[in-house]
Amino acid sequence: MTSFACLLAALAALAGTPPGVYSCEPPDTPPPPPLPEGSDRFPVLCYHSIDTGGELSVSARRFRNDLEQLESEGFFLITPEDLSNGLVRLPAGRSPVMITFDDGWQSQFNYLRRPDGSLEIDPRCAVGILEEFCDSHPDFGRGAVFFISFDKIPFGQQEYIEQKFNFLLDRGYCIGNHSARHRSFMGMGADSWGPALTGAQEAVKKYVGIRLGGMYAAAWPGGMIPEGARVDERLSTISFEGIPSAGLGFVVDGALADLGSLRSASGRLRISRMDMALSSVTRLLGHRGFYRPETWREDLHSPMPFSAVPLD
Repeated sequence: MTSFACLLAALAALAGTPPGVYSCEPPDTPPPPPLPEGSDRFPVLCYHSIDTGGELSVSARRFRNDLEQLESEGFFLITPEDLSNGLVRLPAGRSPVMITFDDGWQSQFNYLRRPDGSLEIDPRCAVGILEEFCDSHPDFGRGAVFFISFDKIPFGQQEYIEQKFNFLLDRGYCIGNHSARHRSFMGMGADSWGPALTGAQEAVKKYVGIRLGGMYAAAWPGGMIPEGARVDERLSTISFEGIPSAGLGFVVDGALADLGSLRSASGRLRISRMDMALSSVTRLLGHRGFYRPETWREDLHSPMPFSAVPLD
């Protein structure tokens, strides 16, 4: 796609294109070159609906195949908490990968009712696929981030919201902030940023109570936020009951995340993600040379593989 076409796409997004249509990079672009030795880059993958119903959808079969490729190439699932504690869970010889889901579609977490009236997780929804895969591949770790917006019923089944949220937290997943009404921050006045973020935290608290403390990561609707130091400063000061509303912030720009950039306020609020409806794991793996510590901590006094990301 030409740069002019990219500009038109960006203008269309600001004019009301549904959040999620971000990328100007065609899926058939040739694989990227390998990363330099000692790279701090790692992938953060963004999924939306796990079905075949729309342009941002990825099929259940494709999603499971993505997991298979990532596991076979030596990746290990991490969450925002791992970035904030120095990647202490990351085994030697493994590269970190973060899997994220935006919006809270029912195909991400769906319950089915058995004939006897009990519930089971739909094996074709994202959580069902992740649970089965992680149980059978313990070296892959466990965890993903579900960025929830409240312009819709989270995960589509009103009666099970509390049960689903707490199941995710019990199993090592993360609930993230995708704003109260899913409006792009690019077209929103700065005075509206606080309510947009804290409104989602307040809504989640109704279901998880004191467990809300882990909801300090935000995915920006539309995949971007304005540039500028004053933007970073203002967003960094927004909090709900002492919990940062955006201690970490995620964009969708088709690039790899960079551990080194997370040391700055701007880097913490603009962590790169790849829209997996517009790319593929096969193409992602063309990078090679992802961050991968080859040694592990021998005891608690050994250096951590990565310095923890400050959240305040």
